[in-house]
Amino acid sequence: MRTLELLLLWMHGLSGAAWFGAICYKTFVIDSKAFSYFPHRPDYERFSTHLAHGMRYLVIAGLAVCGASGFALAWVKWSEIGDWRFGLLAAKVAVWLAAAALFT
Repeated sequence: MRTLELLLLWMHGLSGAAWFGAICYKTFVIDSKAFSYFPHRPDYERFSTHLAHGMRYLVIAGLAVCGASGFALAWVKWSEIGDWRFGLLAAKVAVWLAAAALFT
């Protein structure tokens, strides 16, 4: 069971970090550089659409892996979840659902 728990922890952590890192990199690096590079807004919009083409499925896959591994990890560790951990787990589920809904 310890191997399964470690595998789930790695899957959950890496998929969440990759998703969060990609969103932050796009927002703070690519968008800020692109805004200054393209003087006209339609040019930036065309570039942004071209850049995002085909990425929807990768983002959905990252969210799905993060969510599925998180739920599986909660199932494996369910007996160890106390009152305060249950509150954190509920908050984490709410944030994940909000991120999935906003992306969708």
